[in-house]
Amino acid sequence: MTTIFTKQINFLNGKINCKSNLSSSQNLVDFFDLFFVCEVTARKLIEYYHAENNLTAKTETEKYNMTSLKAAVKHFSLSINEPTLQNIFRAGVGKRNQKSCRQLRNAYIHSLLDDDKAEIENRFNQLKTDMDTWINLF
Repeated sequence: MTTIFTKQINFLNGKINCKSNLSSSQNLVDFFDLFFVCEVTARKLIEYYHAENNLTAKTETEKYNMTSLKAAVKHFSLSINEPTLQNIFRAGVGKRNQKSCRQLRNAYIHSLLDDDKAEIENRFNQLKTDMDTWINLF
């Protein structure tokens, strides 16, 4: 049996005692609200594209990726530029102050780091503009 060391226990205790602080920032609440709408609409758009073209994906990752999203956007003749699409939905880890909305959502939700919260708040206006551009397609 593996023993959890004091350092690890302290880290876990810190996370347990940490709050997400969503309610402390209206921009943070708005960011997650907007991103959830973006994510749901992107997933549905890809599903509609796959259904209309009789496509099947072997895995969720294969089905819901940037390639599928770009193909669906093109198929349904939606007008959104590549940088905006990338700024919202790019996957991976990302670099500080250059993360996509998806990367920021994942980073903050999975680790509650103050740096990710600060990046969301500092870049909120641009992130919101990009997400509004996506949402307004529909």
